[in-house]
Amino acid sequence: MNNSENENITSEWLKANTKITGFLGLFLSVVMGFGALKRSLSLIVVNMSDYNNNYCLAAADIFTGVALLSMSLYVIYSFLNRYPNAVFWAKTNLILIIALSLLGLVTGQAEEEKIAAVSGLLGVGLWLLYLICSRQVQEVIPKSFRKVSKVDWIVLFAIILIPNVLWVIGVTQLFDTTGSQKMETSEGLSQNADSLYYAETEQVKFIVPKEFSCDASLAYDIEGKDLYSYDLMNEVDSSYSIVTLCSEYKADSSFSNLDRHWEAWKKKKHKEVFMNDVDRGVQSINGSKCLYRICKYYDKAGEDMYWRFYLLFDNETGKSCVFSSYDDGISTKYVDEILNSIQFK
Repeated sequence: MNNSENENITSEWLKANTKITGFLGLFLSVVMGFGALKRSLSLIVVNMSDYNNNYCLAAADIFTGVALLSMSLYVIYSFLNRYPNAVFWAKTNLILIIALSLLGLVTGQAEEEKIAAVSGLLGVGLWLLYLICSRQVQEVIPKSFRKVSKVDWIVLFAIILIPNVLWVIGVTQLFDTTGSQKMETSEGLSQNADSLYYAETEQVKFIVPKEFSCDASLAYDIEGKDLYSYDLMNEVDSSYSIVTLCSEYKADSSFSNLDRHWEAWKKKKHKEVFMNDVDRGVQSINGSKCLYRICKYYDKAGEDMYWRFYLLFDNETGKSCVFSSYDDGISTKYVDEILNSIQFK
């Protein structure tokens, strides 16, 4: 195509004289279609406990997910209609995904998250190289035909600015130490403006459900580190739980290790009590491995009681957390709420 032809081409002419096939068709359908939907849903579908119930932090991810999905749909639409800004938005989309993958690589807690980030980074990088070097892309949207308007730059600026502003506001709210958002209530406890309590030591941090009272006590000292035991009492339905948070346990995530801890606790608290195992197994909590053992027994009044014993491990810090609770089996929502809120430090 000579220079004079380049000057006269239009979107309509390109639609009539070029076809989208091969790798370009694969890119639009798989990467910008199904891939974009999967990536965006992972950001849009949020669990508020992952954000410490901070709406600004959650909104930042939701906005990013919606923006990336909208951008991908526009890339497909603009290529099909041969718009001058089609390649610009395709490259921009991939660059933003690369930035998010790098962020996930840096901040990912679990090994699976880091592997997924590296895999995504390599795949998207190859597609970006394809857009730059592909002859088919050059034929479908010639470089001389491409154009980026002021509106494109304004939209891109908003897409980058808005989630960053939301993130800064959210982080400021979480770490505000002026006293307007947090106030000290007792040793190792703090309360935010929504009356949501946190128990926090140098080792771990977790949410105390609103219906629970919480008393912290120094359990013992290991190598100069204070280790606390937290006693939680449900003030609504009289369920009771004890949570012990320690960091001296080695990251031995075997069931034999779980049973050793379980036996030690049983001898200390339930020496004469006969128990039946209800369930035992392994689950993943926020990317961390968690072993559990649930038993049923009868209290002094002859009522059914459940003892729930968990060991939660963190591979990155090498720490673990013991969670032990007792209830009548009627309301167990607090178990997931506390376990999912645990953060190792």
